[in-house]
Amino acid sequence: MMMQTVPRAVAPVAPAGEQMDDMNNLVDDDQDPNAAPNQGTAESSASRLSSAISRFGDLTRDAVTDELASLRNPVNVSDIERCIERYTGLEEEMGTLLGSQIISNYEGFMRGMQHVQQVDLEFALIGVKVKNGRRRLQEADAGIVQGGLYVARQRRRRERLDAVLAFVAELTELLKDRQRMEECAAQ
Repeated sequence: MMMQTVPRAVAPVAPAGEQMDDMNNLVDDDQDPNAAPNQGTAESSASRLSSAISRFGDLTRDAVTDELASLRNPVNVSDIERCIERYTGLEEEMGTLLGSQIISNYEGFMRGMQHVQQVDLEFALIGVKVKNGRRRLQEADAGIVQGGLYVARQRRRRERLDAVLAFVAELTELLKDRQRMEECAAQ
């Protein structure tokens, strides 16, 4: 399997002396170049990190090509090893810094996730209450409608009964009149 290389846009390379000065700025002036890479205060660490970010933050440039171009001729293996040690120390510092930021952000992220879960549970509870409320409202509405229909039926029945009573009263009067007429005819 053959690896393909993707052409990258290469930023203009500064003269070798300037880049070497930039690289030397990544390490404290007080620090011994042969010393362990993680020595120094928090301020110097922060300045080294900001310098590294400004230098390597551009993802379009080819850092390896730039670094190889910045080495003084003739190339000395000890210079390359010192550069590797500096960058290794810088990588460890950046890893430590990023790790602490991840942990601090993770705690906030977890608090946010817990808040989202609480809100989600509250929405679920609200949804259940709304469904129950709708169901009860439908039952009450059905009860009101049935009650209204019952009242309407009773009113119609009462009106019919009132009409029958009025008719019965008329019939009663007619029967009384008939009976009086029969009594008068019999006399």
